[in-house]
Amino acid sequence: MRWNFRREVPTAATNFAVILIDDQTSAYLSKAIANDAPRWPFSHLYHGKLVEELKQQGVAAVAFDVFFGTPDDCQQLRLRSGGTTTGQQFLANQLHEANNVILHVGQQSAADRAVQLPVTQLATNALAVGNAYAFSDRDGVIRRFPPFVDAPAQGRFWAMGFLLAAHRLGLDLRRAQVEASRLVLPGTNGVGREVPLNRKGDSYLDWGVYPDRKAPLSRQLQVVKFVDVFNCIRQRDRGEVPFNLELSNKLVVVGAGGTGVNLNDQGPTSLARITLRCITHINVANALLTDRFVQRLPLPWERAVVFSFVLFATLAGWRLRTLWATIAVLVLAGVYVGLSFWVYAEHRYLLPVALPVVGALLATHLVMSTGREVENADRRRLERLLKKVVSPKVIDALLEQAWPAPQTRRMEITVLFADLRGFTHFAEESQNRAEAIARELAMSSAEARALTDEAAREAMSSVNRYLAAAVDEIKATDGTLDKYMGDCVMAFWGAPIEESSHAAQALKCAAAIQQAVERINRANAAENDFHLAENKLRTQKRLPPRPMLPVLTFGVGVNSGLAIVGFMGSEEHLSSYTVFGHVVNVASRLEGLARGGQILLTEQAVLTAARNDARIMDRCTRREALMLKGMTAEVNIFDFRWKDGSLAPTGKPSAWFTCTASGRSQNEVRRARTRTSASRILRP
Repeated sequence: MRWNFRREVPTAATNFAVILIDDQTSAYLSKAIANDAPRWPFSHLYHGKLVEELKQQGVAAVAFDVFFGTPDDCQQLRLRSGGTTTGQQFLANQLHEANNVILHVGQQSAADRAVQLPVTQLATNALAVGNAYAFSDRDGVIRRFPPFVDAPAQGRFWAMGFLLAAHRLGLDLRRAQVEASRLVLPGTNGVGREVPLNRKGDSYLDWGVYPDRKAPLSRQLQVVKFVDVFNCIRQRDRGEVPFNLELSNKLVVVGAGGTGVNLNDQGPTSLARITLRCITHINVANALLTDRFVQRLPLPWERAVVFSFVLFATLAGWRLRTLWATIAVLVLAGVYVGLSFWVYAEHRYLLPVALPVVGALLATHLVMSTGREVENADRRRLERLLKKVVSPKVIDALLEQAWPAPQTRRMEITVLFADLRGFTHFAEESQNRAEAIARELAMSSAEARALTDEAAREAMSSVNRYLAAAVDEIKATDGTLDKYMGDCVMAFWGAPIEESSHAAQALKCAAAIQQAVERINRANAAENDFHLAENKLRTQKRLPPRPMLPVLTFGVGVNSGLAIVGFMGSEEHLSSYTVFGHVVNVASRLEGLARGGQILLTEQAVLTAARNDARIMDRCTRREALMLKGMTAEVNIFDFRWKDGSLAPTGKPSAWFTCTASGRSQNEVRRARTRTSASRILRP
């Protein structure tokens, strides 16, 4: 509304004027005329003088936004013809002679919808009595007005702006037709109007004129102070030619606009936070004179607009990326807001702005929040599935991808099997030892059961210590823990994140596992020495001895190659992220051949690891090729030396193929050297 007010549009501003009763008027009447503090409303005498002067100035009609609900018979006026009269009688006479003055009714009663009429003597001499109220919305802003008010016992009272315009246009308000969405006003001279009504039967205010010097000239409203009119009256009483107020043939509204309690008749409107309420009557009349009314879309159309915006924002947020969805919604909102400005300026249609725009933004936020929540749920689900089998580094790398959930793929990987040697025998021995101790100490069945259970827990704790050390090394080298198979661990490298150095990482992990086992064994041996000393004392006291800790080793098998990698199980019951293929079977067979503390690997694993770390070549010793169970061809097997400390090279790469089998021919050695050359070619 404010933006549109700055534009030049057809208005009837030159047809209107406001007579303003302000603080200066109150002071003037107090000192210059009444010689005391005037009451409010002012004596009817002064308003009668005002009507008389406006008639002399040639106004077309006058509307008083001042309620004359109290009789005024106190102040006497001496007439020029002799005799005296009261102020109320004088005002009634001036109203009758002018025959162009409109008074307004008092506030409507909520109980019986009755209104308070002005003093009967004044109401019967006025041209008409109208309604002067406009509605404030919940935020206190005046945006709409009732075209009329129906009082059951008193009849219909039209808005004062309608009465002013009807007087100028010749509209016959008595023959008005009220329909569901419009008000038809026929005219006596062929001029009629159709006023749009909203769902509540009200009309929206179109602020076309306003006393603002910054506004276009076509919108500027003339304001004349009450004091200026009385100066003209005094000039006329002294026989002087009064000042021309330029009110000839204009529609005038008299209203209050001071700062005092009685004169403060102002409120917030669409144009400003403080606006003279009497100007609403002029803008209502201006709309009728110019035939420009504010309309809103029908309710189904408004709902369709809102739904379309929300639907577009939802689809954009669901189909597009976050940035593009936000840009699309903002562009649509900007275009729509601009369109609504243009539609109002050209056609006076109020399109819904706040609800569709805010609804679209909220829909976008909701879709993005929902998508983010779904994404976070998927991420949390993925973390729950993988956090126990891969390192946090691998999980972070997965979550940074557009599709973090690992997909079933065929990838080049390295598989490792590590099995504890001697644990089964140790577990059986610990149980047999616990049973023997129970018999020796003549324990009850409950005590014997408790002792064997304690031995079982000690055995499980021991194996878990070894397995935990192995899993820690697997995660430290960014491997993926596939599964536990009793006292055997299966892991692989190169998935779910592709890694070219997967074979080298697997061999480093295998060496680290064996070194960790050595540390555990040294600690267990030291603990066992302490237990032996303590058990002597416990035997003397006929207490069960402390169990001896095991000294175990891992047999490790490693192989590289192509395998199928993915989740095993249904969508509802995913079991593990695992690998399938020939490469897994070969690694398992090698683990079965490895002795405790030994790492066996295939030629493919050696060649793959050497592409990334040539130092590994010096740590590998060739063994005899073997036909493994379930295989159709011999497999070249190598022994990885992990006790040499660091992986720094110890000699030339050709030493990697040192042949240890006795009685080998020169041709076999020559073939081994040929394979060495091939391995060098494979290295980048």
